[in-house]
Amino acid sequence: MDCQHARHAIAARLFGSLDEPERAAVDEHLDSCADCRGEFLELREVLPALDLVRPHEADGLRVPDPQRAIDAARAATRCRRSD
Repeated sequence: MDCQHARHAIAARLFGSLDEPERAAVDEHLDSCADCRGEFLELREVLPALDLVRPHEADGLRVPDPQRAIDAARAATRCRRSD
């Protein structure tokens, strides 16, 4: 496996979505390639932090709040029904 293929497979490896032969090939490449191994380790550290971020709580960024949009749509539908 070359670096380009390994780098495309790293995220799939971290999410556990590779079949056994592909996982073994990625692991073998990571054992022998310091650059790809470094990228793998860095991504492995970052992924858990993504679970802590909620879309509507991003620092200072206006990001849509899906629940608020759903509530607004429901309220608009109720208003139209009562007219």
